[in-house]
Amino acid sequence: MYSVFGALWFVDPDAMLPAVRRRLRGALAFSWSHLNGVTAAARWDFTAPEWAERLDKHGFADIECREIGRPTNAGRGHPTFLVRARTGS
Repeated sequence: MYSVFGALWFVDPDAMLPAVRRRLRGALAFSWSHLNGVTAAARWDFTAPEWAERLDKHGFADIECREIGRPTNAGRGHPTFLVRARTGS
């Protein structure tokens, strides 16, 4: 399952992560990206350790969280936060 700048970060992760976990079968991955440090809208904007803790709490494994900075010549913008996790089986 993959979400690129989608509605994922506007949904309570304690409601969303169990639903995603139930739908993934085998060792499938759940990956997403969202902007980091944007204050224009209410959303769940966690740090890498906070996302990892929530994913682990809801049964995910092989959790990877990283921030990709904006290009140095971009002039403006925000870094992108990428998260990937697999089901445990």
